[in-house]
Amino acid sequence: MKQILSGINYRDQKHLRRTCKVVQPFLDEKVNVNETIGLHLILDDVNRCFKKARANGKIETPRAKKRKLESDEHYPWIDEAVELFQKSINKPDFKVKMVYITHEVSKEKPTDEKKKYFYQRIQEVFQGMKTKLNAERVELYVESSDFLLSILTKLQEGTLTELVFSQYPELMPVFDMKDIVILSQWSGLGYLHTHAKLRARVADFQHITSVTAGLEDITLNEIKDLRNKYKSYLLSVDFDMEEVEDAMQPFMLVRSGGIIDGRFLRANNETAGFLLMNGCKFINAPKV
Repeated sequence: MKQILSGINYRDQKHLRRTCKVVQPFLDEKVNVNETIGLHLILDDVNRCFKKARANGKIETPRAKKRKLESDEHYPWIDEAVELFQKSINKPDFKVKMVYITHEVSKEKPTDEKKKYFYQRIQEVFQGMKTKLNAERVELYVESSDFLLSILTKLQEGTLTELVFSQYPELMPVFDMKDIVILSQWSGLGYLHTHAKLRARVADFQHITSVTAGLEDITLNEIKDLRNKYKSYLLSVDFDMEEVEDAMQPFMLVRSGGIIDGRFLRANNETAGFLLMNGCKFINAPKV
């Protein structure tokens, strides 16, 4: 029983604990999920955050004694912070709800040399892991699709549900997603958010409930597919407006400058909304 429960993600553990009294003792004894672990690089040092595990699914009452969940520390040396991060995550029984690996982008932002070394060390940590990391949400900056791939392949299959990543530097090539969208880690996603421009097809996101991403290219057939499968969505594309309107037939859309929008009934009488804007390719599509 303990072995089975150890493979269940945090959200399902909470649900099981509320609904099945039989498994409560096993969850409380064996399965601990840490809240957050992360590193944030700034100009002069590295901030390390580690929120420790709390009881699975237990709701603390106002009278309950509050435990200190968070430990924020600052390290002047990248190697020291990364080594502590490595020791924390490189354990077979380590579980965490969220992992973040980021850097400051404001006036206290680190130099390019520091960023390059920081993410190089992070990549070395993941590549050297003896066991895959059990994490439900990952937030990070990436310099290439190869870097993202090297991180995702070191995450335990069936546990990752949310992925947020930003690109650096901002002006960089398109992310080729062909090796990423076939990963089992990708197939378990329910939430994706990135402002990077991706080389991928709409079908690669059809299993994800909420998607925010730039796309290098969207075909008119894919727009038709979105029209039929999604209840509401936002696309910003570089297509000829007349061609897009033809692709949306028999629905009549309203044009206003560089924007086309409309609401209409599908064959099953569900209301659907559509909005097109001239510009870079963008899709934000909550599923029906």
